[in-house]
Amino acid sequence: MSSQTKEKIVFKGHRQYTKEDSAKLIDWKAYAKGNQLLIKEYLMILKKFIKFVIKNAGNLTAWGMFRPLSNAMTVCGYKKI
Repeated sequence: MSSQTKEKIVFKGHRQYTKEDSAKLIDWKAYAKGNQLLIKEYLMILKKFIKFVIKNAGNLTAWGMFRPLSNAMTVCGYKKI
């Protein structure tokens, strides 16, 4: 079994600046357009890809072949869909 994680950062939107925020986070272009202090928010998306190699499958039926994979994913903490 091998796994690979891909990371993607996506712009989520703006929110109002509060006094607890650092001034470094202000979106000055948005301020110039709308005269409001706004902060850009981002969302990080992580995708985990797992590669299973099943050897010696023999004469298993389709479900019999995928049941061990399903059980292994449950043990690893992945939910069944």
